[in-house]
Amino acid sequence: MDGEPAIYMADPVWREIAVSVWDVDKDGYIIENEANIGRRIDFSQYSNGNKIKILDLSNLVYDIRGCNLLTGVKEVYFGKSINSDRMPYQCFMNNTSIELLDMGDYLVQTERMVCEGATNLRKVVLSKKLIRIDGRAFKGCISLEEVSDIPDTCTGIYGDYNVESFRNCSSLKKLVVGAGVVKIGGSTFRDCTSMENFYIKAITPPAMGDNCFTNNPCNIYVPRGSGDAYKTATNWSTYADRIYEYDF
Repeated sequence: MDGEPAIYMADPVWREIAVSVWDVDKDGYIIENEANIGRRIDFSQYSNGNKIKILDLSNLVYDIRGCNLLTGVKEVYFGKSINSDRMPYQCFMNNTSIELLDMGDYLVQTERMVCEGATNLRKVVLSKKLIRIDGRAFKGCISLEEVSDIPDTCTGIYGDYNVESFRNCSSLKKLVVGAGVVKIGGSTFRDCTSMENFYIKAITPPAMGDNCFTNNPCNIYVPRGSGDAYKTATNWSTYADRIYEYDF
């Protein structure tokens, strides 16, 4: 490498694997032009994948396979996938090591059950271009304390085959949902027993399945002037006594 900045990777194991795949000129570094060439990573081909602590794909173009084998990973930063605009299906389901998940700026959908049962997951940074959070995406993430605001681009929190996107996230205290959401699946926030405040910016109440806030004590804050609409909407009306208007 001569004068061109290399892509930084904090994890030595992941860096070794990535360099073996993206380093075209074999100088021991990955520069931007090399990083922008789409490559496939299949962790079933690497015996040391379980030693990766920080998987940083944020500056790479990739097709990724075998995320379920990353049993020691603690932080994951997604980048630009070659062939999908969503995270891999069930990629960190029942992974008990992951603590931080960052979707990056390219992915627009979580996929189903992406982190279901990831009991040590503490923080999720959603894509600013997000359009949907799928069913059971974060169900049973009992240590999850922080989820970045769901952006206005997101139209749904549900799955075609599953609901319960955030069910039993029992450490989550607050969630902010953007103005674009039109559908929320059943039991989405059920058993979020520590939730104190739920904010939703949509002026028109989204269609919502039943039991969304069962065993969830949160106050529900809706846009100023929309209180009556929410209090009388199907399934929202169940929680009318804790719906309050709010200036966003």
